[in-house]
Amino acid sequence: MNPTVGVATAMESQPIEITQFLFSQALSEIVRRRRAVRLKARAATAEIRVSAIVLGSIPFFIIGALLVVSPGYLEPLISDPRGNLIVGAALLSLLLAGVTMRAMLRAALSG
Repeated sequence: MNPTVGVATAMESQPIEITQFLFSQALSEIVRRRRAVRLKARAATAEIRVSAIVLGSIPFFIIGALLVVSPGYLEPLISDPRGNLIVGAALLSLLLAGVTMRAMLRAALSG
């Protein structure tokens, strides 16, 4: 007997089960691939997250170092109204940069 005829006969007797099996195999393969892509994207953005944290913390380390080395150097930023404006603008720009980086990372992970 021809082996192809045996397979065809088996497929005719159970067409729904074989179709369901093939569909479930294809579906599980798609799910596995999507998960792998998602994990690769997360790993790729991990370096970007660390860079964002480092870049965002640099101004605070510089301010701390200046306060230790020369405390009077930053005094005009506190006592002068123009200094207050500069500090406010700097904090606002840091906040906007953080929000922008967060949005970019979320877009990279979801898309």
